[in-house]
Order: sequence, then structure tokens, then C-alpha cells
Amino acid sequence: MKRKSSGQNIEFDICEQVKVSVVMPVYNACKYLEQSVESILTQSLSSIELICVDDGSDDDSLDILNRFMYKDRRVIVISQKHSNAGKARNAGMCKASGKYLLFLDADDIFSKNMIEEAYKTAEDRKAEITVFGGNNYSEIKKKTGSNTGLLQMKMVPDDPVFSLKRYRGRISFSSTAPWNKLFLRDFIDKNKLEFQSVKSANDLYFVTMAMLLADRITVIDKQLISYRIDNPDSLQGSKAKSPYDGISALHLIYDEINSRGLYNSCCVDFNERCVAICLYLLRGIEAPQLYEEFYEYLRTEFFGSVGLKNANESDFYHYSLYRELREIMDETAVGYLLKMNKKIRQRERKYWLFPFSEVPSKSRITLYGAGEVGKCFYKQISDSGFCEISEWVDRAELQVDGNKVIHPDAAKWTSDYVVVAVENEEIAAQIRNDLMNRGIEDNRIIWSKIIINESS
Repeated sequence: MKRKSSGQNIEFDICEQVKVSVVMPVYNACKYLEQSVESILTQSLSSIELICVDDGSDDDSLDILNRFMYKDRRVIVISQKHSNAGKARNAGMCKASGKYLLFLDADDIFSKNMIEEAYKTAEDRKAEITVFGGNNYSEIKKKTGSNTGLLQMKMVPDDPVFSLKRYRGRISFSSTAPWNKLFLRDFIDKNKLEFQSVKSANDLYFVTMAMLLADRITVIDKQLISYRIDNPDSLQGSKAKSPYDGISALHLIYDEINSRGLYNSCCVDFNERCVAICLYLLRGIEAPQLYEEFYEYLRTEFFGSVGLKNANESDFYHYSLYRELREIMDETAVGYLLKMNKKIRQRERKYWLFPFSEVPSKSRITLYGAGEVGKCFYKQISDSGFCEISEWVDRAELQVDGNKVIHPDAAKWTSDYVVVAVENEEIAAQIRNDLMNRGIEDNRIIWSKIIINESS
């Protein structure tokens, strides 16, 4: 039996199995709620259900949800006393009937084919977790910018489907955000995973454990969601006020991987995530007394309780995280802050010199990289007129001072040279290999040890 959803130009079979259950916690979200719900209900994949869990809103959110429920039978509304997003997501999961689960927020922006692309990729590759990229969106500036933490392709293994148990230390290829990940429901049920019922960081345990347990992870190298970064009602700001919620999640992850016999295969990934989250929580604290208290707790108690007190460099994938751990263990809170401030000042004085000696004057170049090095190169070329930039390329498609930066797959590569604008030699080598695989001759690719001048 087929019918049209009232108010929508969408026809679907109500007897058909729901392919994707979208779970959305809602709390005082009326400002953006209609836009977000509408963009889900008009997705190119119609065989979905949208489970909205109102978490005790005291604005018009529940009324808005009920209006959508009366218009579209795919909308299910649950109302609960205010208990935070973790409990709301769990309540939504209990009602879900779809083969896959997708956890979205009530203030974000979704591309029209987001769910269909994620679903088809998961089906084609038999994935337990499908990860896709996204952007940040500033409502104040009305601008979209890159969010590289959601999906770092340089960290993703070459295999189209992979497991972190095989590729140890790669967990930072994606953040702990649940909303850029499609989960196979049977996989979640089998492993009895739930969100924590805490004010902040409720997704840290769920996402990290899922990533560590999964045998089949895949990625879509596209930006399919835009995360609203300047919503004052967002939960992100609460992490700075309740950093111990994150610590509770890390303790639980540590206990779980030990009780499930996974520590030996997951310890590097746990160490990476643990230190990265602790640094994130620490740097988000503005109150001096809480900062010092939390710092001392990490140094004297927490790191020892999760096996990091005597960790070695070999226990990490990224040396930088090991170095940060050692600095915290060896320094007082004041000493650590002084070191961090000194590093920031040094970074601000860095100047990456464009390789003028290797690029012939008046050449047409493709500039590969739109980070700090790429921006510095772009300014030098613009100011000097030394050569012509025919394309500016980066894996994160974005705008830089009004200039469009395109994805490598969209580039024409017809320039005389490709100048790789990154400082890290290992990343530069990866880019060179990618370019050569695209048929670009090695003698057209320019990267050298970057000369760094530091002005006083």
C-alpha cells in the first residue's frame, strides 16, 4: 500500500521496512527546528522515520514537532522530562525500527542526499559504521567553513572497509560526534551500546566504543552536513563547565575495553583519544580555579588510573600527543600554561616562504593546501605577482577570503606546476603520491623543506 505523506510530495510504502531511523533530541530548539526537520523529511531517501525526543522544552519546540507528526506519519514524537541529550537518544533508539541509526541535532543543516548516500554506501560495503564529512556554519557570519575534525582523510586507511583493531592508532580520523556517522542497528544492539545520561560528552562513550568494536568501518569523502557553530543553546559550551563528564566517559571506556578483552588491540587508540579529549576539556576551561583543579586531577590521579602515568612513546600513534602527556605529567598548571603561551606566540611569528627559486616566474601553478602555509603562499603570490594561481586545491572545500578552494577530484590539473603547501614532510609525501596516481609527473610537483622566518 502506497500513500502520500500529508503536506509532502513524497510517496512511500507504509508496509516497506524503514531503512534509516533518524533520532533527534530536541531541547528549546524552536529557532532552527522547522528548517532541520523539513530538510530531513525532504531527503532523497524517503523510506526513513524521524524520531524526535523532546527533552522537556519550555519553548514552542514540542508544538512544532506535533504539527510535523500530524502532517507526516514518518515522524514519531516522544516527550520526556528534561534529562539531557544522552537519555533522549536512548529513548529514541528504543523506538527505532530502521536497519540503520542516524543521530542528528535539531539545529544542523543537512544536504538533500545525505541519508541516501550514507545508506547506499553502508549497504554496498556491508558497513557497521559509515562516516562522512561536514562543515561548520556560522549563523552570524552566514558563512560555511571546513570542519576537518569530522573526517581526516589523511588518517583513513587505503582499504575501503577497515577496522581500528587492524589499523591501530587511527581513531582520530573522526571526532566523537555521532551526527556524521550511520550505525548498523544490529551492530549497536549486539554490543549493547547506549549513550551516557550526563549533561555533556554523552556521545563520547557511545561513539568511541562503537569505533573500537566495529569490524567494518567505511567513509564517504564528502561534506554532507553543516554543524551550526554559534548557537548559544548548544551543549558544546557546557563541556567547559562540566569537564568531569568527559572523564567519566573515559573511565567507562577504559573499564569496558578491559572487561571485553580488547585492551591489547585498542590501547593505542584509547591513549590517543584519552589524551586528546583531556586536552580539549582542559583548554575549554575559563575559570582559573577550575582549570588548576582539573589539571592537577589529570596529573596526579586520572592518567595513572587509566594506565598512562608510565606510558611510552610506542604507546601512541602521534608523538605530539605523547609529548603533551609528558608535559602535563612533568609541569605544574602554571608552568604548563606558560609553555603553551610561548608556543602560541612562536606559531604566530611563523612565516612560510614560497619556493621562489624552484618555480619559474610567470608560471601557472596549482596551489595544493589551504591551511596556514597555503594562505601564506597565496598572500606572497598575490602581493608579488610572481606567478599565476590557476587552481587552489584542498581536501576541505572552503572559501578563503572570498577565494574558492576546490576538492582535488574537481581540479583540472592543467597548470605548469603543483606547489604543495604543507609543512609536514610525511603529509607532503602522501600528497605527492596521490598526485602521481592522478597522472601528474613528478617533475611538476614542488615541495621542499619550508624556510621559516621568525620576526621579533
